[in-house]
Amino acid sequence: MDRSIKAGIYGFVLVVIVELFLPEVPSYLNFYINFVPSFLVSLLVIYIFRLRDFKDGLVAAFMTYILSYGIVETLGFAALYLEKSSLPSVTVDAGVISLPIVWAGTAVLAGYLGVMIAKTRQQPRRPESEPTIPRELQSV
Repeated sequence: MDRSIKAGIYGFVLVVIVELFLPEVPSYLNFYINFVPSFLVSLLVIYIFRLRDFKDGLVAAFMTYILSYGIVETLGFAALYLEKSSLPSVTVDAGVISLPIVWAGTAVLAGYLGVMIAKTRQQPRRPESEPTIPRELQSV
């Protein structure tokens, strides 16, 4: 479980870095494609950390999504505050209401796909010259 938490922390740091350097997206598309960096980074960290259990993949994906969303939105509100501008008006429609459900679904999908991709990765091989000693015979 600690590997999945570490993967989630690295994931949200990577998403925040990616979000800071992405070009500005038109406002009508921002709501609908804002999850793409989190999705791709979740797949990447699950693959890098070799998380092979679905539970661990979900923890890493949800940590990446939730923490990165909170940090990026806070930075956006801070930028508005520093510019002394008001909050933009948001028209509430079906897309805005269903957005958290879509993000949660893509986080589950990222966790599942990441674990499936990580399972295809081969385990690192031990060098042939290193003998394997059973744990019972190892000295303390």
